[in-house]
Amino acid sequence: YDVFVTESRANRIRVLRSQGTKADEKFIFAQDLSQPYGIAFHPSGWLYIGNTNEIVRLPYKTGATNAEGKPQLV
Repeated sequence: YDVFVTESRANRIRVLRSQGTKADEKFIFAQDLSQPYGIAFHPSGWLYIGNTNEIVRLPYKTGATNAEGKPQLV
């Protein structure tokens, strides 16, 4: 399974992929954000990110480990 983590100080979102009890793989899904603090998945295929100063979205497909394209301002 995948766990998405906001790393506010690093201005990025990381994906931790696990097959058991610990993260076996780590990926940077999105970076160059503005102190992200929250994320939400929408069933229409978007990942919404709450930055300190705005809300943006990125396209997301199940199992993706990196964002496709640049964040879109909502």
